Amino acid sequence: MTRSWTDLYSHGEHLNSVCKRFITEFKKAEEEDNEDLMIIWGEALRKVTMNCVEIAKTVLGVEEIVNKH
Repeated sequence: MTRSWTDLYSHGEHLNSVCKRFITEFKKAEEEDNEDLMIIWGEALRKVTMNCVEIAKTVLGVEEIVNKH
């Protein structure tokens, strides 16, 4: 492991590439008029984004506490 698990920039870069893939898959499903796949890829994007936001809030909250003391 070369980067710290708390490196939000690293996670942001990874999230960006994951989101691009999910959006590409969503657009393919949309072109194929496959509503089920559209829902699946949209939900996958939502879950990944929500998890990353929650992690970022936690890390930033811990950093704030550490910096105050």
